[in-house]
Amino acid sequence: MERTVIPFILQIAFAVAASGAFILVGFLFSPKRFTKKKMDAYECGAGYFHDARVPIEIKFYVIAVLFLLFEVEVVFFFPFAASLKSFIREGSSIRALAGMLVFVAVLFVGYLYARAKGALSFRE
Repeated sequence: MERTVIPFILQIAFAVAASGAFILVGFLFSPKRFTKKKMDAYECGAGYFHDARVPIEIKFYVIAVLFLLFEVEVVFFFPFAASLKSFIREGSSIRALAGMLVFVAVLFVGYLYARAKGALSFRE
């Protein structure tokens, strides 16, 4: 085994042992009196008022899905930004920029489509 791996293994072993020890001490020394009041639902100091299984309107789900779709594209901007210097060095910066502009144009068309279908408005 290489000497550079030993500190890593020791750190992992210490973290696992410490975590296990903390959980064990908490389990052994914590009070174990379960009363009805202790087992009730608690949120921010206020009790619950109604059933948690209330139907939510579909428009909130549509907004959430659209948010996810348009936010995932940010993941594609990071590699482009990181490799932009190498594109400039190689002389292909215009081609890379054109590819990114096509990507942004497709996203913009998707945004316009969602807006035209009324997916972004909350009016009934």
